[in-house]
Amino acid sequence: MYLIVTFSIKEYKINADIASIKIFISDTLKYNKDALETIEYKQSAAYKNMILKEQQSLKNKWEKVIYLTTQQQYNKYTQELVDDNDTIKDIIIKKYSVTDNMSIPEKWNYFLFQKHTY
Repeated sequence: MYLIVTFSIKEYKINADIASIKIFISDTLKYNKDALETIEYKQSAAYKNMILKEQQSLKNKWEKVIYLTTQQQYNKYTQELVDDNDTIKDIIIKKYSVTDNMSIPEKWNYFLFQKHTY
């Protein structure tokens, strides 16, 4: 009886391993297929044309092109330069709150159970 139980447990483990390996293989094949499609797309003329249009601002008359940039690059051209004197004044003027050094549970406790005025 003991040999039958141990054999069936070993067989179950082997079958579980085989099933997990089959799932891993199918996931890997799907990932490889997606990767090959991405590589083919990035090597196509349409993708290269899109990159050129984005980087060099080239577009045809009938096209509408949207330029996506990072927030840092956008701020670089849109925000005014701030003098160092203004930032020093802002640091000096900053008012501190009672809850600045509290943890989140302490803040909840303070707001819910403490009497405070605004």
